[in-house]
Amino acid sequence: MSRKPGRKPVFTEQDVIEAAFAIGINQFTLSQVAERLGVAAAALYRLFESRDAIVHACVRHAVTNTTGPEHGLGWRELLYSLADTYWRLCEDYPGLDKVMINDPAAVSHFADFFQRWSEPLLAAGKTTAQAMFACDMIGYVTMMAHANFRMYRRERPGTGSPAGEPEQFASPMQVLANRGMFETQINFILNALEREWPGAVSS
Repeated sequence: MSRKPGRKPVFTEQDVIEAAFAIGINQFTLSQVAERLGVAAAALYRLFESRDAIVHACVRHAVTNTTGPEHGLGWRELLYSLADTYWRLCEDYPGLDKVMINDPAAVSHFADFFQRWSEPLLAAGKTTAQAMFACDMIGYVTMMAHANFRMYRRERPGTGSPAGEPEQFASPMQVLANRGMFETQINFILNALEREWPGAVSS
């Protein structure tokens, strides 16, 4: 479906992206986005061909606004920093974790991101396959862990609570334990790589 011709809309692509994130890019409907913008759902087609087009625009926005790795990190510190970067992406952009898990096409928008984080590993003597394996594994584990982490929380309805303030259905200790499990998973991967990288040539 092509974009519909007609009068220029009074909202921008960025407005649509922000509205989708406010709802959660894994669950928004066009009607919900339009309601937040104060327009008819059909008006969104003047900027986006479909709901999927909005989702992918949101993913591009998230990854484009992410910085690369710090210089001078060893590979272990680099991958730990990568895990933290993925986690902060999921925190800053609601629904990104589930989209990345369930929509393989969305991963294509991370190509430049992967390259930035792979370059230090390549410079340290890792192969392209090893660097991509490590970045992909860290990303997958982080996205899955964060999706599970969010199961303990949801957005409060707009009845007396500030918008976006998280409500916890588990105890604070359970929420912290879930983040702690994520830390354990990442350290397990890093410890395994300390012993052997996939595809490494034995001496």
